[in-house]
Amino acid sequence: MNAKLSANPNLKGIGGWLLLLIFFLGLYIPVTGAWSLYREFILVPQKMPILESNPLWVQYRLMVWIVFGVLCALCFAAGYALWRVKRPMTVQLAIGVLWLSGPFVPVIYAAIASAIFNMDFSQALKPFWIGIFSTSVQSAIWTGYLVKSVRVKNTYYP
Repeated sequence: MNAKLSANPNLKGIGGWLLLLIFFLGLYIPVTGAWSLYREFILVPQKMPILESNPLWVQYRLMVWIVFGVLCALCFAAGYALWRVKRPMTVQLAIGVLWLSGPFVPVIYAAIASAIFNMDFSQALKPFWIGIFSTSVQSAIWTGYLVKSVRVKNTYYP
């Protein structure tokens, strides 16, 4: 690695890992989340049409889509803010959205399932453990980048 590049105290602006994070928040999370929900809520019921007549399934699906819609709005807002709003609160917003979109949204989905299907929360949470773990690691890495990056400090902190 080029020590001169990594120690550049004048690094500033949108680029490199910061640009990747903006893409991640503004496009990757919403698109992959929509694809995942499409597979779960559109393709699965096509194979099992009885699900569509179950009011609990319809209610669960609606609640998850609402939570996902709010999440997408927050992701777009955080991505846009990182791109255009050069203030310290932008970094805090991005960190909050990363943790919300990562490990916390699956917990919310499990809580919705637990409430609607009247099941034990720990049972509702089981299918989400791998996703919660992997997105926690991902969120921790991005948080570390936002907290330690010279580019982020020079761009968002006066």
